Amino acid sequence: MENYFQAKQLLFTQCLSESRKKKHFSVINIDDPRGSELLQVACGTIMRYGVEKRGEIWPQQMEESEEGLRARVSTPRGTWAIHSPLIGRHNLYNILAAVSVGEALGLPAQAIATGIEKLSRVPGRLERIPGGDRIRVFVDYAHTGDALARALDTLRRVTLGELIVVFGCGGDRDRGKRAVMGKVAATASDLAVLTSDNPRTEDPLKIIEEVERGMRETTRKKYQPADLMKERVAARDGGTGYVVIPDRKEAIYWAVRAARPGDVVLIAGKGHEDYQILGEKKIHFDDREEATQALASIGG
Repeated sequence: MENYFQAKQLLFTQCLSESRKKKHFSVINIDDPRGSELLQVACGTIMRYGVEKRGEIWPQQMEESEEGLRARVSTPRGTWAIHSPLIGRHNLYNILAAVSVGEALGLPAQAIATGIEKLSRVPGRLERIPGGDRIRVFVDYAHTGDALARALDTLRRVTLGELIVVFGCGGDRDRGKRAVMGKVAATASDLAVLTSDNPRTEDPLKIIEEVERGMRETTRKKYQPADLMKERVAARDGGTGYVVIPDRKEAIYWAVRAARPGDVVLIAGKGHEDYQILGEKKIHFDDREEATQALASIGG
């Protein structure tokens, strides 16, 4: 990671200093601990952005919902409103970075706001599945502990009820992240459904066993799927914990059926992928298609 930072730092030092352009700008996220380091060495005019009032660009007001982000952004040229269909704190930082670049280049405020509003969500990145009115289902590519934590944190901010996550870990890949993802899923959601991802040449049940080690480190209770479904149907409160359903299609359907009005379901790990790798075979499988059919089966 240190080597990565040093390489990126060259963009703000060597590359800018050697540029033939008349004007040089360094746009820096001052909420990032590394941003403070860049401020000490960056060349050109500094444009700082963050969510607090510490730089040139910051949001005076912010509203986050499943429909996107709304904010009034303070800039050196005044304050103006922006709206984006993107959700999540990470996307807010990206938007503030874009505003900062636009300000540095002297672009019209309306042009910046219009460009941000026209941004579309990236397929498989917190992509909402249409058809859910009483419950909402999102698909995301998160396949590491950090990415899963960010996705769950983002959805927690817009969840009125409980947060349910369907997830697994791929085979023939980093085994060290399995227990980590299990612990994140168990602690950051109300109900976790552990299933298969792309097991490849590994035994899916062995992968699930390694993931579950992290879940057992938490205080979350393990349920049998049928027992927990009865408990959730019988009472609005309670019935949280985790279940193991190795078949991914079955896991998605179970999670959607277990959800109650106001709940959010996150299906994590595959995102935009339209396949599943079982052994040496690659079969068609799309979380978005399965989620759409699951929602249709319960009438949304």
